[in-house]
Amino acid sequence: MIAIRISQELELEGEPSEFFNVVADIPHWYIWSTNFFHASLDSRFEIGARGTAIPKLYRIAPFIVVDIIKDSLIEIDFLISMSKINVTYEFISASKNRTKMKLTVRNASFYGWMLYFIRGKAFRRDFEKSIEAIGKQVLSLRKKK
Repeated sequence: MIAIRISQELELEGEPSEFFNVVADIPHWYIWSTNFFHASLDSRFEIGARGTAIPKLYRIAPFIVVDIIKDSLIEIDFLISMSKINVTYEFISASKNRTKMKLTVRNASFYGWMLYFIRGKAFRRDFEKSIEAIGKQVLSLRKKK
C-alpha cells in the first residue's frame, strides 16, 4: 500500500535546541499538543525508549522513539488502532534566533487512508496549530528563565 505523507512547516522565533527540548519533554506534550492530553515515557529519552500517549480521539497509543539527532530531529512511531504512524519533528536553523520546524506524519495502512479521506486538510491545520503551540511554549519557557 502506498504511504500517506503529510508535512507542515513554519518558521518561528527560537533556537532549534529550544524546540527540540520542548518536544523531547514527553510528559509535557499536553501543553502544546492538539492530539494528546497525556503522554509518559517508560525510561529516559533515548532511541528505543517506549512510552504511551492518550490521544483525544482514540484509545491508548503505545510509541517508541526511533531516532534522535540532538537539537535537529525527533522521530517516533505510534501504534494506533493496529496501525503504525511515524511522526518526525525536524528543527532547522533559519537565521539568528529563528527556527524552521517541520512536522511530518507517515502512515501506510487502510486506517491511515480512511483518516486522510475523512479529515483531509484538517490534518495540516492541526499540525500548524501544534507547531505554533510549541513556539508559544518555547517563548513561555524563555520568560521563566
